[in-house]
Amino acid sequence: MPAAPNYTTEMTALVVDQYQNGTSVEDISEMVTRSVRSVRSKLVREGVYIAPVKAVSYTHLRAHETD
Repeated sequence: MPAAPNYTTEMTALVVDQYQNGTSVEDISEMVTRSVRSVRSKLVREGVYIAPVKAVSYTHLRAHETD
């Protein structure tokens, strides 16, 4: 017998809907009792996750300058 899926169709719809309405991944993970990593991965698989922009340090930028 196949294992039960980690996310039901209804749970997937809830996760996607909440994310698209601005709910944080952390809050969604609490709603569905899954880890943040699991929820983020599910959103990536569903094609809706947008990674936050990371700050780049000034020192890092200077290291790549050419004269």
